[in-house]
Amino acid sequence: YMLEDPETKVIGAFIESVKSGRRLLELGWRARALGKFLVVLKAGRSQVGLAAVSSHTGRLSSSAQIYRGIFRQAGILEVRTFNELCLALEAFALLEKFPEEIRLAIVVGSGGNGVMMVDQAEELGVAVSEISPAAQEQIASLIPEAGSCRNPVDVTAQVTHNQPDKLTQVVDLLAQQDSVTAIIVGVNHRCLARCWADLLQIAVKRDKLLGITMSGDVSPEIQDGLRQSRRVLLVDEAEELLWMLKALGDHSKLRATGSKEIALSESAKEA
Repeated sequence: YMLEDPETKVIGAFIESVKSGRRLLELGWRARALGKFLVVLKAGRSQVGLAAVSSHTGRLSSSAQIYRGIFRQAGILEVRTFNELCLALEAFALLEKFPEEIRLAIVVGSGGNGVMMVDQAEELGVAVSEISPAAQEQIASLIPEAGSCRNPVDVTAQVTHNQPDKLTQVVDLLAQQDSVTAIIVGVNHRCLARCWADLLQIAVKRDKLLGITMSGDVSPEIQDGLRQSRRVLLVDEAEELLWMLKALGDHSKLRATGSKEIALSESAKEA
């Protein structure tokens, strides 16, 4: 019912077991054909959890590996926690479009924050882009010597607090890089109030996904303006944003490799 509902774009599900692996595959293929997103949190990934599912539902449940194979063939994104499920659903519901591959650039006012972001990005499998030497040189001309023109770009607090025009110039330079498909910008609420429209214009003009981590009290008007653009992910914590980007990237990989012509695997028949 939800797949055929024209008002429904994203469907999230918590499942313990299913009766038919073939039916699950067909639902995934139908979602792909309709351009909709299925995100699943599967309980019973461990041996103890698997036994608990069987006890709870009253029927045998297949192993996590079998379900994972079905999800992969069907183009269904599997997540591991309820928080991941919520973040993935929010990202898919909010964005009108997103790149086929996430290649990330990061702009912050504190080098330490940038380093922590790239550490977590690597842990999550989110690719961090290399910035061309020419672009690095241009960025270096815009920021204080204490900053860093390499990715993650540290423009320093001087820029994020007092020079939002230079911040937007740096973001635009990164957005012109073919190696970059998504940009995270970490700013405080005062800076965002002065440059949010320019940042949004860059995202639209350069056709890039923009993620903004905000600190302080961002007005409802600005939040609505950014979210309604369907081009921007706006969150409080960088960790949440990186999980969203991981979900987008993982789903793009599923869509690229999945096909209805793939024969049912033995694992699907066993489920």
